[in-house]
Parts: sequence; C-alpha cells; structure tokens
Amino acid sequence: MTVSLNIAPDGEVLGAFIASRARVKGIQGPVRSGKTFASWHSLLFNATRQPPAPKNTMGLRAGVRYRRTLVIRETLKQAKDTVLKTARLVLHPEHFGEFTESGRPKLHIQKFGLDWEILVYGMDDPTAIADLKSLEVSDILASEARYLPREVIVACAERIGQFPPKDAGGCLDGQLIFDTNPPAAGSWLAVISGQSPMPEGLTE
Repeated sequence: MTVSLNIAPDGEVLGAFIASRARVKGIQGPVRSGKTFASWHSLLFNATRQPPAPKNTMGLRAGVRYRRTLVIRETLKQAKDTVLKTARLVLHPEHFGEFTESGRPKLHIQKFGLDWEILVYGMDDPTAIADLKSLEVSDILASEARYLPREVIVACAERIGQFPPKDAGGCLDGQLIFDTNPPAAGSWLAVISGQSPMPEGLTE
C-alpha cells in the first residue's frame, strides 16, 4: 500500500521545527500556538523516514519501518487530558488506532509498512524515572518541558536513538523533542535557552 503524507505547518517557524533533524530540538510559544501539534508531526515525520529493516533479525521483519517513541508530561492526567488529545488530531484513530486507556496509555501502529510503538508516561509515577532509564527508544517528546526537572531531560537525552538496533538497520535521526510555554525566570530551561543569565558559579 502506498500512503501519501502531507504535512502543512502553520507558518515558517513550525515548518522549520518539524524539518529539523537536530538530536535535541525544542519549541517555545504561547498557549494554542501549535507547538504540540508540530511536535506530533515531527514524530510522524521521523517514523515515516525510518528506513525499513534490511533483514529478519531479533524478532524484527525485513521491509518494516520500526520506531519506538516515549511521550512524557509532568503528570499522567495531564498527558491524557492534553497531549493525547492533540495526538488524535495528527494520528487519526480511524487510520492509526486508539490509545489504550488503562494504566500508562500506549498505541502500537502496525500498518502502512510501520511498526511504531508509542508509550506515554506521567512523571508523577514514582517508577517512571527508573523505567525511563531502562528504555531503548527512537524518540522522546517531553511536553511542557518547563515543568519537568532537568534531571529527567538529561535522562531522556541518554535514551534516544537506541531503537531499532543496529542489526535491524539502526535508528535514523533519533530525537529528543520538547515543547513548552515560556519558562519561569531563573529556571533551568530559561537558563539554557538564554532567557535568564547563568547563575554565578555555575558552569554547565
């Protein structure tokens, strides 16, 4: 089956963000500016660009594009109430299926030549950080990053680009993607983005 993917971002900034292949990329803007919508389009773009596995290996089938994505938000309730609502606007349930509702939501897309697993964590779960540190994923979307501790973002950066394994062709352009409203002055995100000065005595 041949599937045509048409992504029409609302403006040059969102378009450049979606097209960026940087290992870590983020977008900041006001409420309802299309940040999370663009982030989901980035994930979809990555999944469709992933090269098919070249051979049958490690339980993976030749010719299939494998991708595994983790989506995180400060709380699981917020993830369900906001992030997944936007996801359904991009990954229409009638075509891609519906996220599970019990526990941590997940969606496993196995069509259009894709095998794309999407996992959703709320970082209010005390086991979430430990589980995150053991995951092998392609991409991570950190939604509303201003509310997430820097330690979580650092852990995310260490887990991307690890799926599919090298024997199955490896991961093309694994990314840590984050979207956020403007962070509080003096917060880690404000500092690393140059919106607040580096605290005295802090070098990294």
